[in-house]
Amino acid sequence: MDENINPVHIVNVLSREPQTIQTLILRNLPPDLSRRIAQYLDLKFEPETEPKEPINNEIAELVRRDFLSNFVALEDIYEPNEIDRLSVSNLSKFIHHLGLREVAIACRGIASKETLAAFLNGFAADDTREIVRYLTEMEKIKPFWVVQADELVRNNWETEGNPERVFEKIGLKLLAIAFVERDKICRKYTMQKFSTKQSHLWEKVLRTTKKEFVSDEEIKIQMSKRGKIVEKLAARFIQTERL
Repeated sequence: MDENINPVHIVNVLSREPQTIQTLILRNLPPDLSRRIAQYLDLKFEPETEPKEPINNEIAELVRRDFLSNFVALEDIYEPNEIDRLSVSNLSKFIHHLGLREVAIACRGIASKETLAAFLNGFAADDTREIVRYLTEMEKIKPFWVVQADELVRNNWETEGNPERVFEKIGLKLLAIAFVERDKICRKYTMQKFSTKQSHLWEKVLRTTKKEFVSDEEIKIQMSKRGKIVEKLAARFIQTERL
């Protein structure tokens, strides 16, 4: 079983199974993970410290068919990229930083220092520092991408006043652009790293992005370029936890 699955999805699947199956599967998960899931299921369970008895082939096949088939492993993906290699926790951070970076790019279009300072004052101190850092480091941003970032930030700011939610929604949109040309298996692998709420949100964003992608040839070219940029940023984030 792939290690990069948000426990909430395992809980959702196991909650439909009888207690005997729940216990059997928990016994074969990493101890820390099995304890957390048992708590969610309100199940009295303690991981075994002694070597486990081998599971007979019939039961193993049942587990594969009824449990493991609900999830995707990295090995199931044809030509995985760096986004696929992000862990559950790093994916969440990556999305946040995508939002921060996009806001920084949009800030390139603010000519007045006073206006920029007032805008940045609306964010948490840590986020403001990151935005300023990105703003300082990204000197060669083409005006086209500034316009694109400004539109994305404005659209999300108008519908969501909470800065944290704005960063999240921008990040999820950019992530969706990186997946718009990828298959269902790739999307499912990333989706199972999210919380239930976030996976539903990203699914909606993916559908909207797909419609935009097929609606216009110029938009398709722009999204393809942007998707490749997000992939490169993921590779950098894995190395440095920054974009």
